[in-house]
Amino acid sequence: MQDRIRQLSIIIVTWNGDGLLKNCLDSVQRVYGDVPEIIVIDNADQTTCAELVKRYPNAKYIATPENLGFAGGNNLAIPEVTREYILLLNNDTVIYKDFFTPLIGFLATHDKVGIVQGTMN
Repeated sequence: MQDRIRQLSIIIVTWNGDGLLKNCLDSVQRVYGDVPEIIVIDNADQTTCAELVKRYPNAKYIATPENLGFAGGNNLAIPEVTREYILLLNNDTVIYKDFFTPLIGFLATHDKVGIVQGTMN
């Protein structure tokens, strides 16, 4: 698992959602530790969000000068990633087990596939 997760950058766009973001980041850390790169785009440019993200050593905080929305926030973050695979994760997501490794594994073994999506239970 760790080798594939080391290839993963997670982008999380947020807007006035510190509580949701904390739950999301805590769940990623609980399942994967500090292994994946995380980039948080704060569409509200809040000091509280910046302070929250500092608690996670593998997370990078980027504030936007205006609310760029979900697509705009992701587009701002993509040039910042340093890993091979990118996961766009909603800030209200809480994960309970490793579901990123199988997705990366599928991408790694199917050269003609450029995007995958997991299912929700």
